[in-house]
Amino acid sequence: GVTADVWTSRLGETEIIPADRTLTDLRLGPDASAIAAAAELLAGAANPLVMAGAELPRWGGLAELVAIADLLQAPVSGDTAASRSSMGFPSDHPRYLGPLRQPIDSKPPFDVVLLAGTSRLTLAGNGESLLPAGARIIEIGLRGDHLARGTPVDVLLNADAQTSLTMLLDALRGKTLNADRLQARGRTAAELASRRRASLQQALEAVWESSPIAPERLVSELDRALESDAIVVTEGVSSDAVIMDYLRFDQTAGFRQHLISSGGSLGWGLGAGVGARLAAPDRQTVVLLGDGSFQFGVQALWTAGRLGTPLIVVIFNNRAYQANRWALAGLGGRAKLRERYIGINLEDPEIDHVAMARAYGLDGERVDRPGDLAAALGRAVAAERAGRVFVLDVRIARRGGGAAADWHEPAPALWAHAAS
Repeated sequence: GVTADVWTSRLGETEIIPADRTLTDLRLGPDASAIAAAAELLAGAANPLVMAGAELPRWGGLAELVAIADLLQAPVSGDTAASRSSMGFPSDHPRYLGPLRQPIDSKPPFDVVLLAGTSRLTLAGNGESLLPAGARIIEIGLRGDHLARGTPVDVLLNADAQTSLTMLLDALRGKTLNADRLQARGRTAAELASRRRASLQQALEAVWESSPIAPERLVSELDRALESDAIVVTEGVSSDAVIMDYLRFDQTAGFRQHLISSGGSLGWGLGAGVGARLAAPDRQTVVLLGDGSFQFGVQALWTAGRLGTPLIVVIFNNRAYQANRWALAGLGGRAKLRERYIGINLEDPEIDHVAMARAYGLDGERVDRPGDLAAALGRAVAAERAGRVFVLDVRIARRGGGAAADWHEPAPALWAHAAS
């Protein structure tokens, strides 16, 4: 909001207020006894699990969590996929297990879990907790509405994650840890992470030449093409999981950074991408979004062109509101039984996204064949480096519930019904 005096007064000139007059350096610190208790639990754990949550990419603590995981030789999970957390923990970390989508099958089972700024409201799926049963829970976070929700906590630190993790790391460094246990734990954790990477690679190879283009290949090609310190804004919706699996992020040392809306409404991504580039004018900025999301915020292209904001926009185009079709199919009702999904179609008439970009005075092209992806991405990157906006419309495969259904509302029938 804007204060009333700004709206009601005539301003002779605009003053840019420096950041140090609008922000505070004060961080809410944890209780020292809680830090000591958390360190004691982690130091004595047989097999701890560390989770990197949404608060860390936003407010700090990723580097400290990396150091704790390395000290303990512990596996690290990202926040739950449903939490819509930014990916910030190093994707290439040898014991990183990716976003938490289902309980992790670990032997021995996890006995202590460190939740660092995670979203408690999504730590369950299909009617069961995603946290290991019987594990002792340490939770750190500022969002009081999330803390200790759903399952109890053994050590609770309602405090800034970065401050808490710094203190916890210092406390752990003062502990004597069993070297043999650490070595064995590190091997087990690395094997878990290696199996995940192998599974993702196998899935990628299986669809590499698929047509329409597999989203796995699109994201893999993006990972090769984008700069290592790019800012990536995502509103992929039904493609978000693939983006999180195949695009590497690492916010700990200024490498590739991920921005995602914490809500689920459409239309945020394109405008957010423009804002991100304005905030970081020297960093390559890329927006990955679904065709439905693009339609909800397409007018941001005008702003990007007006301000001369270099930007790469990649549309994951499956010609449908795929997430809505998934939801209808998941209900198992008439839509699924009759294979008629109302309000899903985005191809009658087909939308020419490249023509829309050109209408705003911007460059773009459409890609239908997997073999054309790398060259098209090269042209998009070259355009962005030359200071231009480039819209890449990529035709991808439909997936999930109801993907084979080809029915949609026939427009003439709708008019005929209205006339009668």
